[in-house]
Amino acid sequence: MASMVELKKATASCRNFRGLAPEARRQQRRDRLIEAGIEAFGTRGFYSVTVREICAEAHLTERYFYESFRSLEDLFTAVFGCVNIELRQATLDALATPTGDPVAVAEAALRVFFKYVRDDPRRGRVLLIESANIGYTINQLTNEITRDYMELVRGFINTLFPSVEPRGLNPDLLSAGLIGANVRIATTWVQEGFQTSLENVLFTTLAIYRAMITQYGRAGSGMPRPVVEKAEPPATSTSTRRRTRNP
Repeated sequence: MASMVELKKATASCRNFRGLAPEARRQQRRDRLIEAGIEAFGTRGFYSVTVREICAEAHLTERYFYESFRSLEDLFTAVFGCVNIELRQATLDALATPTGDPVAVAEAALRVFFKYVRDDPRRGRVLLIESANIGYTINQLTNEITRDYMELVRGFINTLFPSVEPRGLNPDLLSAGLIGANVRIATTWVQEGFQTSLENVLFTTLAIYRAMITQYGRAGSGMPRPVVEKAEPPATSTSTRRRTRNP
C-alpha cells in the first residue's frame, strides 16, 4: 500500500531542489515530465496516453522517463500528488486569517477549491475524474489524502459547530459526508464543462454549510437531540368501558 511518505517522495518536484548540478538537471527533467503528465492526463485521460507521448510532450527521450518513473501509473502518482499538495496549501493559506464567521470560513475554503479546478481544468480532471479510474495504488492514495482532508474538516467542525457531538452526531462521518458533497458537486461541474457560474456553484454548495451552521453553529442552539418517547396505550372508548363494567 502506498503511504504518504511515498507520495511526498513522488511529489518532490513540487519543491525547489538545491544540490549538485547533475541532480538538479535530473530534477528539471522530472519536472518537465510531470508538467507533460498534467497536460496529457488532464486533456486526454490516463488510458489514452503512452510513455512515448509523455516524452514527446516533455521533449525528452524514453530513457529519461525511466530515470524518474517506473510506469505511467508512477508518473500519475506524482502528478496527482503535486496537484493535491498545491490545493491543500492554497486552502490552508485561505484559512490562515482567523474569522469568527463560520459562513466566511466555509466560503473561503470552497472558493479556493472550485477556483482551483476551474482555473486549470486539467487539474480538475486529474483530481476528480482520472484518479477514480486507475487502480488500487491510486485508490489507496486517494483514500489517504481524503483522510487528511477529513482531519482538516474535523478541526473546522470542532471549532465552528461545537454542538455537533453533544447532539449525538458523529463528526468523523459528518466530515466524510461534507467532503463527499464537495467532491461530487465539483466533479459534476467539471463534467458539464463549467457551464454553471462559479458563484452559483459556490452558493449552492454553501447551502449545505448554512444549514449546518443554523442547526449547530453554537453550543446549546439549534435542533434538539432526538428524544424517544414511550408509546401511549390505545385510548379506550366510553362504550367499551361501559361494557367492561356491565358484562
